[in-house]
Amino acid sequence: MTEKFYEIALKNYYKVEELTNSEKILYSAISYIDKAIACPPLRGQYEWFDDSLFALLELCNPNARLTQKELKFLEHIEIGIAKYRADEVQD
Repeated sequence: MTEKFYEIALKNYYKVEELTNSEKILYSAISYIDKAIACPPLRGQYEWFDDSLFALLELCNPNARLTQKELKFLEHIEIGIAKYRADEVQD
């Protein structure tokens, strides 16, 4: 099972390989999936992991030229992250 997850991670690495700290970004995305998204049991859920990893890496390094319409979605993500950080500081 681990080998298949590793294979998927390598397959998706191209999404961030040109970024500074690309390996750390990949590891962080996998860790995020593990802690924030994953719901046991994962055995055999390779497509789900592949899709989740691809989406996170795409958000980290958008592949296409985005219009203002698509950038609005990224702004919503930024707002959500800022709110999460503010809430964490208060706890």
